[in-house]
Amino acid sequence: MSGQPSQVRVCVRPGCGHHNPPHAGACAACGAPLPPVRPATPGPHTGGALPAEIRGLALGLAFGGALALYFGFNLLPTPKPGAADEINQVWLALDSAFNVALKVVGAALLLAAAAALTGKPAAALLALLVEAGAGIVFLAVSVLWLVKWRSLSLMTLVMLILGVLSLASLRHVWKLHLAARSAAAAP
Repeated sequence: MSGQPSQVRVCVRPGCGHHNPPHAGACAACGAPLPPVRPATPGPHTGGALPAEIRGLALGLAFGGALALYFGFNLLPTPKPGAADEINQVWLALDSAFNVALKVVGAALLLAAAAALTGKPAAALLALLVEAGAGIVFLAVSVLWLVKWRSLSLMTLVMLILGVLSLASLRHVWKLHLAARSAAAAP
């Protein structure tokens, strides 16, 4: 098969309705001329608008990736003031682990943004997975900082907002993924 869906031309003469091959000029059953074949016009999620919607994810993914990389490289692990050395070792290890996680998430978001620019349906699935991971990491960093500092700082608030936005965008990305999957499965 060529990958293209097979087309059948149906005779529109009342009472006939015979199915004819796509190249036929007249009905094989009654001889009536067949109407001209019009190409299907792409609509939402049929190949016309879907790639543009997937490409539209790129800006948000790139922005989230840039912020995650910025925080991953610029926030230094800091000990908790007044805590014992053993406790501070745990806090420093957690800070370092989350800095690495932010760097990985930032790189993944930038890669997903580059994939989304292609407009291919697989990019919607990649964006979905990366956005979910980013949201979880951003929220985990927020919780870590809230527990560590026991106050809501500006940086904690920024991470909390990024986490909520990442998880909120999952609904839209999930719909795009489902539309891409159904468009790929449609004959």
